[in-house]
Amino acid sequence: MTPETRPSALALFEERVAPYGVLHRLCWQGYIQARGREGWLFAALQQYYTVRATQPLLALAGDVASGYPELREFADWAYRHAEEERPHADWFKNDLVHMGIPEETIDSTMPEDEVLNLLGVQFSLVASVHPAALLGYMYTTEARPANAGALKALAAKLGIPIDGLSTLLYHTDIDQEHRLDVLRLLREFVDDPLCFDAMLTGAVRFLAGWSGLFRRKS
Repeated sequence: MTPETRPSALALFEERVAPYGVLHRLCWQGYIQARGREGWLFAALQQYYTVRATQPLLALAGDVASGYPELREFADWAYRHAEEERPHADWFKNDLVHMGIPEETIDSTMPEDEVLNLLGVQFSLVASVHPAALLGYMYTTEARPANAGALKALAAKLGIPIDGLSTLLYHTDIDQEHRLDVLRLLREFVDDPLCFDAMLTGAVRFLAGWSGLFRRKS
């Protein structure tokens, strides 16, 4: 393979993540087929914990990166995005209530082990390896937006009220913009072998964690 035909580091990153994305989608489809509306509500409650974690994770990445002059632009992005994400957990909690999940259940339920693990690894990577490790997580959550039409169709089939979809539908739109920032930042860091491995680990552990949860609960 010549240098002209060798895939870019970003293309290699996406190639490595892709099989886990396929597995995640297949596990989700099998899970929803087996569990139906009950499964949707359970998964939505677990997703709430990832929404809650995103803002402090971004803030942590900004704090770590701000100590390095060469990471100033990345730190500024992380802080801006953290502020943008700040109200989203409250939005999503309101959506869960509209879906029919009592607020006291939301406030008193622990995340499943898989969710704790897939989130814990993100904080560990950012704090102990490199703040840009965050981009693996952001790639899985923002660089591949869900299809709004498919989301509405599945929710209607399962009897999930449209009022419970507002945050999810908002992200199908706004993440069309966010993905551009995530991909731009990935290009800046993906040629560094340590960053590549850290970002890949974050993305893979996130997707594999959800896949494992869906398989266990199917």
